[in-house]
Amino acid sequence: MTPAEIERWLEDEIGPAFDAMQADPTRAISVDDAFDRLRALHAACVAAGR
Repeated sequence: MTPAEIERWLEDEIGPAFDAMQADPTRAISVDDAFDRLRALHAACVAAGR
């Protein structure tokens, strides 16, 4: 990614996501839950040969 693409990503996706979390903290998941989801996704991809 170019610096301009990163900047656009931060402004278009990360900023609004952060603002939404600030406005409604109940949207958040714990770090443990996030890693559990990533581990499950990774295991499914490995099992599927991807």
